Amino acid sequence: MANINVQLKHRNGSKKGVANGYASLDSAGKVPSTQLPSYVDDVLEYTTLAEFPALGESGKIYVAQDENLC
Repeated sequence: MANINVQLKHRNGSKKGVANGYASLDSAGKVPSTQLPSYVDDVLEYTTLAEFPALGESGKIYVAQDENLC
């Protein structure tokens, strides 16, 4: 955990939301679609993980809104 804290402490704000940097978050706490890789066709949101399809599709990101997990 200490290593993570050191890394967070030293992150460079000028690299936020730019190529070879790290993603920013919008007002809803999500990564804007403009910062997602080009191979992502769609972001599908479900209320819970249990609602995810049994088999996911290539090029799609599935998000569980209750846990903010992909």
